[in-house]
Amino acid sequence: MRLKILLFSVMAFAFIVAPSSAAQRTLPPANWQEDGPHTHAEHFLNLLVRGDTEAAFKRFFSKGRYPKNTLEKLQFDYYQLIKQQGLPQGFEKIFEQRAGAALVRLKYVLLFRSQPMMFDLYYYRVGKGWLLKSFTLSKDIKKIFAP
Repeated sequence: MRLKILLFSVMAFAFIVAPSSAAQRTLPPANWQEDGPHTHAEHFLNLLVRGDTEAAFKRFFSKGRYPKNTLEKLQFDYYQLIKQQGLPQGFEKIFEQRAGAALVRLKYVLLFRSQPMMFDLYYYRVGKGWLLKSFTLSKDIKKIFAP
């Protein structure tokens, strides 16, 4: 009788553990990240919130080709805002729009102490990856509510 109970317990334990380990094999590894528009935008904004501004701008513009004066103006405007408001307290995605499978528009608000800053980001799928093709930046709160 004890042998039957032992065998039953071992088999029951094996069936309980098996689905769990099978499910773990279907999950991506811990260091895996999707290389898509959301990941790109949110990584950039997380770096800004943490105060790592140099790394944020370096990552944000790593794949695109933008005029140097546009990038310098954006960085200058951002540093001026940090001087006035301090580091951002967080960010929030407020809008997402897709045009087919190849174009995505994301709108995020970077939350400062007394003023939001909006990033409107346009991504284009190239092969298996995504490129930031265009962006706008605004401190005008009325533009945040426009689709």
